[in-house]
Amino acid sequence: MNNIKKLLADIQKKVPLEKVELIYQGYYYQHDQIRGAVYDCQYQGKPAILKIVDDERIMLELDAHKDFLAKNTSKKLKAPQIYQSEQLSPTCTWILMEKVPAGQVFDLPYIEKNRAEFLEMYLEYRNSFPAQPSRALTLAENLPANDFHTMRLARWADLGNTQEYRDFLKDGKRIVDPAKLAVLFSRSLKIINEIFTGRPMIWSKGNFWPNHLIRTAPGEYYLLDFSLTKMYPQGYELGALLWSCYLMSLHYNDPLDQWLSGMDSWGKDLTDLAEKLKYPDPENLLRGCLLERAWGSIFADTLATDKPAQYKAKMLEYLTQLVEKLLK
Repeated sequence: MNNIKKLLADIQKKVPLEKVELIYQGYYYQHDQIRGAVYDCQYQGKPAILKIVDDERIMLELDAHKDFLAKNTSKKLKAPQIYQSEQLSPTCTWILMEKVPAGQVFDLPYIEKNRAEFLEMYLEYRNSFPAQPSRALTLAENLPANDFHTMRLARWADLGNTQEYRDFLKDGKRIVDPAKLAVLFSRSLKIINEIFTGRPMIWSKGNFWPNHLIRTAPGEYYLLDFSLTKMYPQGYELGALLWSCYLMSLHYNDPLDQWLSGMDSWGKDLTDLAEKLKYPDPENLLRGCLLERAWGSIFADTLATDKPAQYKAKMLEYLTQLVEKLLK
């Protein structure tokens, strides 16, 4: 990580780019760990986007993007055309692609008022996305669904555990009760394991999130960012939808009761979505999805980050309440 500027310089030696301007930078939990960047630029007289990824994790976005362009069956969904690209390693790649025409970005404010359209397009994506993997699977992708979740949660728990104790040693203060959190986590792991045992793994984009969908004309939409495409447990994306649209939003400023009510509203819509996708036992499945996402948010999005302690404490209060509600 943190090699983005050097990678950009290397690319510019090989590819004639003009008017290169940074428009986004991604971080690996801490703001001093830069894992990717997106640039607006000109290529052969055309507007273009250059995306560079240098991550800790396996990132095979290029393969997934090309596969979607070749096999997409939707008449509504498109993806940007690729001009030039290179997979430098399993964790590092760059893609120079078409700049999508201006349109309605499905950001959080728009989704809050137009949730039905967003969920309708999720179904469109799910019904048109390639069903089979486009590459050899990793070891983790060969795991049963319940073990896949256990592995990921253990990794996030280690990240959160390490940073939380580092913060404690630094200032002598704690924003969590470790003993209480450990009991809740242990109970949650058992339930997640039960719910996902026997469920299939599904080839998925993995990040059908706000800002990754743009409506450019009536009936025409563009999917962006294929970096997390891999095998996931059935239902994983339902939890990821709620995580990206609600758990990672600014709703932690709402009163707790109102925040939990918002969770219930999303939960109902996502249960309906699971029924439309013919996922067995949709209500129980969503319970498992929400538990998994809640703990991901507790460990990776809160404890492992450099967010202000006061904000982290508020997030932990709300997320812990959600976990306790789901465990009843």
